Amino acid sequence: MEYFETPSCTGTSVETLKALPKKINGRICSDNNIGWGLHAQEHLSAFKVVCSCLLVLIPCTIFIVCWFHFHPGDIQGAFSPPAFIASLYAAVLVVPQLLSSRYI
Repeated sequence: MEYFETPSCTGTSVETLKALPKKINGRICSDNNIGWGLHAQEHLSAFKVVCSCLLVLIPCTIFIVCWFHFHPGDIQGAFSPPAFIASLYAAVLVVPQLLSSRYI
């Protein structure tokens, strides 16, 4: 039950999938022909995605409001740093996925 309570201890999904039992060839041989197994599905957590977006969106919005308060009319100056931060954040999220063995 440790991995269900703290899934971050399991490592990567590739390591986890290698450790799961798999049916290799043929039918499961037993007296009553009942077998068990796991079907692993990897997907994004909507809660984590929303929290991640809010983590970037809220400080950027605060910066924009403060910039407009001290520099009225300077739209480019207000949106340039948040745009850079958002694009850098997106790159930090995407690069590890691209470098993983699943996509190479």
